[in-house]
Amino acid sequence: MSPKIPYNPQRKNFFRAKTTTDDVELDGPCGRGRRKEDRNHDTEPKEDSRLLATIGTAFAMIGRGETSEAGELIQIEAPHQHHAISKRKMTDYEKLCIYLRDGFIDRYSGTQLLFPPILRIISSSLGTAFPFQKNWRMSECHIAYWKLVPTYDHIKPIAAGGKDIEENIVTTSQLKNSAKSNFELTDLGWRLHEPGLLEVWDGMIGEYRTHIGRNPDILRDTYVRSWDRALSRCTEEGRIQEGCGHLTSSSTPR
Repeated sequence: MSPKIPYNPQRKNFFRAKTTTDDVELDGPCGRGRRKEDRNHDTEPKEDSRLLATIGTAFAMIGRGETSEAGELIQIEAPHQHHAISKRKMTDYEKLCIYLRDGFIDRYSGTQLLFPPILRIISSSLGTAFPFQKNWRMSECHIAYWKLVPTYDHIKPIAAGGKDIEENIVTTSQLKNSAKSNFELTDLGWRLHEPGLLEVWDGMIGEYRTHIGRNPDILRDTYVRSWDRALSRCTEEGRIQEGCGHLTSSSTPR
């Protein structure tokens, strides 16, 4: 591992002159021969273009034996940003508050999602026809769990300096959450969809309440019982009305 190279502000303009995307020609294999007029149709964001140019220049420097200069260039133009990851584990109640706020809408895709116990009740009734695997192994878990069970995600990832606050947390599906990982929305070309209205779509909470009323023994399941308690608390706090139910799955605004 190369030693940390002290910052030299006098060299900053020199490095930028060699890496700027406004130059006629960039130094290094990533930019050689690419003139300004030929780059008008580039689709990558400007920051990504600058990063690519910096990497190309650094690589060319290393090839010329200018290792120290390459290290200094990286530290100035593309420094590694380390963020300490510290986030809490939400309770079912805290998660449900987020899901209700967003109207059980996947904020990354606009897809309608379900109150978590719904699919577990189906699996309990149908067994292998609608399997669930406790570790969410995709080969042993019905795809509906990945696509329709809500989870929460940080819009700006904690690993990228995002804060663990409500304004930075949205509802999404397990599938989208897995795909987004620690990327930002701009990295993936995604956009944030508007939250839904519980009067239009409530994740089938209305159907859940009716089913539990007829089959109270289901509450012996610890998973279902935990979510049921969270729902009761949210109802008491007025986050959702007692008789709230969805109208149609096709009318949720996007």
